[in-house]
Amino acid sequence: MYLDQLSLTRRHLDSLLEDTTSNLKLLSDLTTSFKAVEAQTSSFQTRSKDLLEEQQRTSILAQDIGENLQYYNLLDALTKRLNAPGAGSLVRGYDFPQMLENLDGCLDFMRTHVSTPRCVNATTHADENRSPSTRKRHSTRVGIVFS
Repeated sequence: MYLDQLSLTRRHLDSLLEDTTSNLKLLSDLTTSFKAVEAQTSSFQTRSKDLLEEQQRTSILAQDIGENLQYYNLLDALTKRLNAPGAGSLVRGYDFPQMLENLDGCLDFMRTHVSTPRCVNATTHADENRSPSTRKRHSTRVGIVFS
């Protein structure tokens, strides 16, 4: 009888040992999986951080482009007004001094940004718009003379 109990206890302990070994293997597999998920999460966080930084740089660049583009748009509009037939009559308009200030501001912007690599076309625009500057002086002279 004592031998039977001992045999039964041994089978029970063997079963416990198998279960423990199986559980240890399962825990080891879970640890390996957890480490893989942790590495992927870390990689994802790094890529997300890089993307957010790139988005910020792109947003700042877009804002800078928008701010710089306003000068070109304004200059194009003023050039069209100065090139339009009857541009000499602009001198008598109440908005002519403001138009001159805007044109001077645009030309100053282009002069200061000619050497900046970010404003590659500033030289071209400045060259193209020297003639409107000359036209505004001529229009002013003509307007003053004929007023």
